[in-house]
Parts: sequence; C-alpha cells; structure tokens
Amino acid sequence: MQNFLASVVLLLILALGGLYFHSQQQLQQVHADRQALLQEVQALRKEVAQLNAKVAQLDESSVQGIVREANNAILDGWESLVNTVEKEIQEARRAFENDNPPKSDSPRYESPDGTERI
Repeated sequence: MQNFLASVVLLLILALGGLYFHSQQQLQQVHADRQALLQEVQALRKEVAQLNAKVAQLDESSVQGIVREANNAILDGWESLVNTVEKEIQEARRAFENDNPPKSDSPRYESPDGTERI
C-alpha cells in the first residue's frame, strides 16, 4: 500500500511539474505576445501622429488653396467688370460724339429718307 501511495504521490508531483512547465511556457508566450503588441501599438501611434500632421497640413493647404482660387476668381471677375465698363463708356462717348456733331451756324434737318438737309 505504501508503494501505491508513493506511486500516486510521484505521479501527482510529475503531473504538477508538467503543469508548471506548461504554464511557464504559456507565460513566456503571453509575455512575448505582449511585447510584440506593445511595439505594434507604439508604431501605430507614431503612424497616427504622422497621418494627423499630414491631414492638418493638407487641410491647411486645401483651405489656403480654396481661398487663393476664390481670390483669383474675384479678381478676374472684377477685372472683367472694369474692362466691360470701360468698353461701354468708350462706346457711349463715340455714340454721343456721333449723335451730337459739332453745332454749325445753320440748322440741319433730316428728311424722311434719312438724308440730312440744311
């Protein structure tokens, strides 16, 4: 009976040793996985910081680009308006000068056929 109990105790000690060895291997694997995940998290944080900086830069440049384009459009529109007004003023001057020729001593009359008569 003592041999049987000694065998059972020996088996229990071997089983506990095997469980301890297996748990140590799992603990080492978990520790290695944890380290790998920490490194990956650090790399991802750096990448996120870089991407945030890039997004901020693109946002700023895109707003500046939009403002620049709007400014150019306004200036082009203003220039076109000024040119159109100048052109209209010149045409009005010419029309005024053509419609109101210099006054002469004798009055001029227009005939029904469109010719001038004095």
